[in-house]
Amino acid sequence: MPVVYLRDTPTPDADVPTCVSGALDDWSRCSFDRATGLLDDPVLAQVALGDLPGVRVVDVSALVCPPGDRCPSVLGGVLLYRDASHLTATATELLRPQVEQDLVATGLFGATTG
Repeated sequence: MPVVYLRDTPTPDADVPTCVSGALDDWSRCSFDRATGLLDDPVLAQVALGDLPGVRVVDVSALVCPPGDRCPSVLGGVLLYRDASHLTATATELLRPQVEQDLVATGLFGATTG
């Protein structure tokens, strides 16, 4: 059976909605360090070593935390996190088209129909 592993999103170091509600004039104060937000992932390590043959990985971390030193809590005016680790429904809708493309790119799914 085909398996696609969705890498977990980066983990903020604070409760994002609380931070954003107190930083309405500067949401960048609620960003967090990319290096500490991207936790070690033993499944990714196993895939990289070839220990899980046939498992495809879709990594959405770059979508919510573009390359750089800091991960935003708000992206394009959209609050990304509903708590200290889960994405908001609005954020998932924002990311859906790219995640669908990434799933199709694994070769395990057909093209989506919008």
